[in-house]
Amino acid sequence: MAPQFNPKAGVSNMCKVVNKGDVESLFGHYMKGLGHLLLSQTAMTPAIIVAMIERYDKMMANLEAALSQLKRARTQADNLKKQLGDEDSKFQEEMSVLKAQVEEKDRKLAMQVIEMESLRTTSIESYTRDREEGLVVGQSAVVATFKASPEFVEEVFR
Repeated sequence: MAPQFNPKAGVSNMCKVVNKGDVESLFGHYMKGLGHLLLSQTAMTPAIIVAMIERYDKMMANLEAALSQLKRARTQADNLKKQLGDEDSKFQEEMSVLKAQVEEKDRKLAMQVIEMESLRTTSIESYTRDREEGLVVGQSAVVATFKASPEFVEEVFR
């Protein structure tokens, strides 16, 4: 008894093989299915067999074209992935440089703030000290002037 060709099993096997990308196995599955079909159909004419083989050839050409498109698409995807990785690394480098520049500017600004605060504190202390010394000196000068020359003081106040 001749083995029966199960079209559903043949199609699912072909799909599995196509998913694996193994064209030679697909050819084997197809020929096995064709052999089962020929054995089960004894009334096939050579014209039908030739038509089936031509149809198989067209299908294989389409499959090879699809596989070549898939390979091109994978190559393009890999190239884009590499390009994106290169751009990402460039971006990361630029970000680290910018981050370093910002940190340097922040550090300089912080130093300027500290310096300005120090100058402000020093200026306030200096002003206070000078004012206190000036008042003391001024008071001493007035007292000394009163003692030395009361006439001069009278002229100043007129």
